[in-house]
Amino acid sequence: MLFRVFYYIFVKRRIIITNILLPMRRILLSIAAVAALSATLTSCKNDTYDINLAPSYATAPVTVHAIHYDTNRGLDSVTVEVVGRGLAATTDANGCVTFELSAGNYELRMTRPGYLPVSRDFVVELANDQSDLPIMKTTLTDQRLYPLTGAVTGRVTLDDGEKTRYQANAAVRISFTLNEGKSDAVYLTTTDAEGLYAVDSLPEGLELSCEASYIEGNTVYDGTQQVAALKTGQILGVQTIEMTRSVSSYGSDILTLPEQPADPLTIVFPVAADVDAIESGDILVRNAAGTRVGIEITWSEGNRTLVIRSADSDGWRTGTLQDYNFTVQVPNVEGGDLTASGSFGIERNESMPGAVQANFSAETRTITWDAVDGASSYNVYVKSPVDNDYELKLTERPAATATEVSLAVNSLLTDGLGLYRVKIVGANSRYEGNLSLADGLTIANINPDNVYFNSAADMLTWSHIEGVAYYRVMRYNVSSDSWSQVIRVPAPTEGTSVSVDLTGELGSGSYTLRVIGYVASGVEGYINWADDVSVTL
Repeated sequence: MLFRVFYYIFVKRRIIITNILLPMRRILLSIAAVAALSATLTSCKNDTYDINLAPSYATAPVTVHAIHYDTNRGLDSVTVEVVGRGLAATTDANGCVTFELSAGNYELRMTRPGYLPVSRDFVVELANDQSDLPIMKTTLTDQRLYPLTGAVTGRVTLDDGEKTRYQANAAVRISFTLNEGKSDAVYLTTTDAEGLYAVDSLPEGLELSCEASYIEGNTVYDGTQQVAALKTGQILGVQTIEMTRSVSSYGSDILTLPEQPADPLTIVFPVAADVDAIESGDILVRNAAGTRVGIEITWSEGNRTLVIRSADSDGWRTGTLQDYNFTVQVPNVEGGDLTASGSFGIERNESMPGAVQANFSAETRTITWDAVDGASSYNVYVKSPVDNDYELKLTERPAATATEVSLAVNSLLTDGLGLYRVKIVGANSRYEGNLSLADGLTIANINPDNVYFNSAADMLTWSHIEGVAYYRVMRYNVSSDSWSQVIRVPAPTEGTSVSVDLTGELGSGSYTLRVIGYVASGVEGYINWADDVSVTL
């Protein structure tokens, strides 16, 4: 509704004001004309118009409003990123920022120093172009941000069934739940010798859960305390977290980890394990990203040894020594559960990646290259105009089966207009390709983006781009569907504005023009990247 109000006020206001100022006579005439038209339309029973058949808007302005969770005051200086779309901006004094978006599903990430980073998913549905309001539906609402002003302190005790004591070196984790969105913030600490813990920079306005755990021998102890929402600057003393026995674990040495990619992971269960009660959900193998991976299991030794292999035909393939986490939990015939866990990984026998031969297409705005041997990812470097050195811009991780890699250049052009020098090298867990031997690509983002035609003076003006030697004003030829040069304009020696009088360059008529930049090295801006400018002389 916020977006519809903005659009109605700022886009449609001229219509509203004009209608208000119409003389009464014209209003009465308009009413009569509408009545006549209505009568005509109702008499046409066979000719109907379905507004739903009209094409939809291609894009629409979507406004994000960042507010303080409690006061609802707009927050400035919030960095708002549309994740994976190469879009990012900072909110204004009212906490607003607007993106031009097409219909689809998006993820929003918002960060501000001293506030909890927040992400959320949202959907944009656009109306057909017969509608005054382009946005038909969006799940985006005011985005609440939570200042990190709170702190908690408390103690942890352990009850072993015989006595209770303050527990040192207990792990404490503080978590919270957002009503809207999610956050990747994690708060971890351990207790001191007196069982005391303290955590600061916690978000106010959110209910917290303080969880404590401790492993003693083969026994796991844990406990939880809920904490009411913190207030500004509040340091809250939490009630003691009382840990009690949760799971009995017998024989941590029952686990044998693989040494080679094709080797299995094995568990030899003691007689006390009720292996007949084991279910597939009791066995978990996750990779470093926390995603569960496929496994194949078989039993041997009278169903006392469980053999676990990777469902990948190449075995446990990983780049570090602790990429996989394994846990198993089965009932114990003596009561409780039997658990085992461990982390493992098989280092690949990797070699130096080969050279990347990349190509750039200005038509599609993409860089493409063939996958190279030995590379599981690709590091993309862009030369910095500040220190004239290549800096890592991003890392592209294609699917393992990909034979060609494609990268949209919009993700690289984040420093505004100018020349971008790009190099790409392959990488794996052990090596990175030689940057000095990599072929360089030049991407000329040097067309002025604010070209303006002053019809009163027949002048074409734009802002000068540093480094551009001259500009070419191009005219579109309808008959040949091509562009031709009208005039070449040298870069100004002083000032930052460029102007050219078109009176002597074009005859009377209407034209579509574009302006492209040219640098001394022979690199020219791309005609399809320039904006159309309509000119009538």
